[in-house]
Amino acid sequence: GFFGGRGGALPPRGGAGGLIVATPEKANDLVTRLVAEDRIHELACVVVDELHMVQDVSRGSTVELMLTKLMHAAAESSYGGDASMHEYSGSPEVGARGKGENEDDRKPEAVNLASPLSGASSERDPAAAPPPLQVIGMSATLPNLDALARWLGDAALFETDFRPVPLRSHVVVGDRAYPVPEREAIEFLDAHDDPLDAGGARDLLNPLASRSNGTTSSAPAGCTELDAVEALASETVRRGGGGVIVFCAARFQCEMVARALSQRLRVPGADTETNAPLASLVEDIRRVTGDEPMVNRSDSTVNRADSTNKTLAECASLGVAWHHAGLHPEARTLVEQAFRENSIQVICCTTTMATGVNLPASRVVIHGAYQYRKGGRGHALIGSRDLQQMVGRAGRAGFATLGEAFVIAPKPNEIDWCSIRVPSNGQPRDRAAVARELGRRLVSSGDALSSRIAKEGMRRVMLDAVACGLANTPREIRRYVSRTLLAALNDFQDVVAADATAALAWLARGGFTVWDQHAFRWEPTALGRAAAAAHLTPDAAVRVVNDVRLARHRLILESDLHLLFLCVEPEPAAPAVGRDAARGSNETKGANAPREPETCSLDEVSFIKIYESLSEHEGRVANAVGIKADYVEGRLRLGRKDVTPEHGIQRRVCLRLLHALALKDLVSEVDHGAIVASFGLKTSARLTQLQESAGRYAGQVASVCGPMGWGDMEVLVARLQDRITAGAREEILCLTHIPQVGASRARTLYNHGARTPEAIAALSREDLVKILRSRGPFERAPGRAADAILRGARQLCEEQRRATREESEAKLRELEKLAPIESFDDKENARQPSGADGEVTLTDGEPTEEVDPSLDVDAARGCVVVRHPRALASLLDRWRRESHYAFVFQPGKGAAEEGHASDASPPDGVAL
Repeated sequence: GFFGGRGGALPPRGGAGGLIVATPEKANDLVTRLVAEDRIHELACVVVDELHMVQDVSRGSTVELMLTKLMHAAAESSYGGDASMHEYSGSPEVGARGKGENEDDRKPEAVNLASPLSGASSERDPAAAPPPLQVIGMSATLPNLDALARWLGDAALFETDFRPVPLRSHVVVGDRAYPVPEREAIEFLDAHDDPLDAGGARDLLNPLASRSNGTTSSAPAGCTELDAVEALASETVRRGGGGVIVFCAARFQCEMVARALSQRLRVPGADTETNAPLASLVEDIRRVTGDEPMVNRSDSTVNRADSTNKTLAECASLGVAWHHAGLHPEARTLVEQAFRENSIQVICCTTTMATGVNLPASRVVIHGAYQYRKGGRGHALIGSRDLQQMVGRAGRAGFATLGEAFVIAPKPNEIDWCSIRVPSNGQPRDRAAVARELGRRLVSSGDALSSRIAKEGMRRVMLDAVACGLANTPREIRRYVSRTLLAALNDFQDVVAADATAALAWLARGGFTVWDQHAFRWEPTALGRAAAAAHLTPDAAVRVVNDVRLARHRLILESDLHLLFLCVEPEPAAPAVGRDAARGSNETKGANAPREPETCSLDEVSFIKIYESLSEHEGRVANAVGIKADYVEGRLRLGRKDVTPEHGIQRRVCLRLLHALALKDLVSEVDHGAIVASFGLKTSARLTQLQESAGRYAGQVASVCGPMGWGDMEVLVARLQDRITAGAREEILCLTHIPQVGASRARTLYNHGARTPEAIAALSREDLVKILRSRGPFERAPGRAADAILRGARQLCEEQRRATREESEAKLRELEKLAPIESFDDKENARQPSGADGEVTLTDGEPTEEVDPSLDVDAARGCVVVRHPRALASLLDRWRRESHYAFVFQPGKGAAEEGHASDASPPDGVAL
């Protein structure tokens, strides 16, 4: 598996193959590696699940880039680089010179992808053979499937409307739920139509009451959104209906709603005294998250009746849990498994649960039907694709005959009305209008299919193509961009070629690429290669380069703090607003440019406390990274607001240093609870989020350093990335690769002498249980943990052995392809007269018995047959004494056939 800060290993070239599971970001990286190593032809099939992610704001460009690169490289490999096999009909060469042009006319400005393409056709050559690579895309919520199929190379289209359990959707306004008609029943719906069935509305708080008057009304003042969620969840858990998923807009909302529901609901069977599986789950969650039981807390201010203080384990003991990306990965797995087993019956989660996690429920409730925005701005109403993804989780086979989804209409003052289509017929902008818009999005065919690489997005596409060598000449670039989704959806001349031309010009001005007028091609600079290797946007790559360049001038290595600062991704600056910002001109980026309020979440009290306790070398690091004492003393300590852009920069640097200090404790194996308390992180989930983000960003920083020629920094940061990901010191890193072994368990095992996966795999179950029991209350189920650890360690060792064996076999196949080499110098190895005692060398491909028995181990090279005991003893003696003398030993055929090494069966050869 390839994901986040961790990654697996590619199967060796020519090996047995394998299955790779990766996130879009890692898949893009893998495709680049396969292209660089000329191994793209080894891919047989690529399956893209949740293909609708190609429209995602944050990841869509990566998905499109990865598939474009993959299809282009596969086609080039299939056609053997013959451009004529897959050229667009009627398309002259981009940048071709006209009459009278000379070599000096070939400037970057002349390489315009648009002007030479007038009249170009966007149809592929029907005579071109399809590439052997098979691409399979799957999605439940993609519109415009014909265009998508064209993009994937005239792919065959398979559609089905099968659902194991029927689905019925509703929109909730206050305490009333309005059914939404089935999509098949709606032939046309315009802005004036009401998509909600007001006549079928029902009262959530009083189901027996019929209050419908045929109109959609606003919410009564006495019913809150949480009341509606409670009513819907309670109805499901009382009838034992297979669980409820409550979608929230933000992580803090997940935890807040889960804590409130755990206080309000009475989930059947949620009793750790009588429910053994639930009790075991709670103990496992406490072990993973470090949550302390409330009864054991020393804080006298904690009130057991106060739901706002409940930990995840305490909520889980009541049958309710939360789930989001900030939660510890093992804790997420525990919650998912418990929900499948019905130990937990209500999960409050973010939209990540709607994609990539196969976790259906009998009922889905969408509590925050918007994209959360910080800073008090209005939230954008959620799009139809994401809305339908969440609604589609309703319907759990085996628990209910009907899946139900309820979308709670947000308050009108919470919504950015620019994201809502409001009819111009005088209807008020109230909650009922929001509900009608949600109903339309539930029954629509989905958001229009679009590409995320248009305009500025094309810069990354062009840089990636040039840097990895897939497209450097104008003709190659034209072929490359013609395989994008952007080209499948838009006019090639007016949109695709124009965007590509503008992107190439921008990259050249920024120093990412240069135009070689003699070779008539674009070449990447060191900065361009660095940005492409790290899969960063060009702007982000410049920030990393500037950070590392500054650090190298005065790097402080008394501890890991300075390097850890580089591994913390900086908070984005508050964007400038207004007309000047829209232009994006450099002249407006001064102190007078209007800006959005800062959203940097620096805990000023925690920072001041930490800042005052910095050691001498930590203080030097603070100075080196640019923190100014007058800002800390004059603004942070006094609680004064930032008023200039420079103040905002200082605040973000302070937050970055604070996070670096937290990571310093993390990689030093300080208790997570102590780190959370010391650095004002509020929850362990926030620390986990910081750890994952820093591990990922450290990998990108290391990738930038290599192409820039900073090998020293690359090694330091790459090694630190492993420690950040594991949250451990150097010596126990190898143990954290074993499933179920985190930093705490790894330290215990290491201290008891089990310091490698092989050593753990060799332990008996009894010995491992004894070691785990030494952890005391932190290890509540040592027997079960020992079984999982032993199984994981043995599997890891087996995988490592298999990988080593495949690599060795692949290397041997490479050696076998080499031309045969005679023993050493022919003059020194000429045939001797009879009387020699049997040493044999290869001359002219035939072994000859009567030769000099001596073997010159200093001069021997190539392939030598060693049969005489004295020569073999000389070779082995030299090999034992020297640390850099190597040979490949191939047993004789007789030995291989008999299954043992025999004196009468000499080796076939020794490569020296």
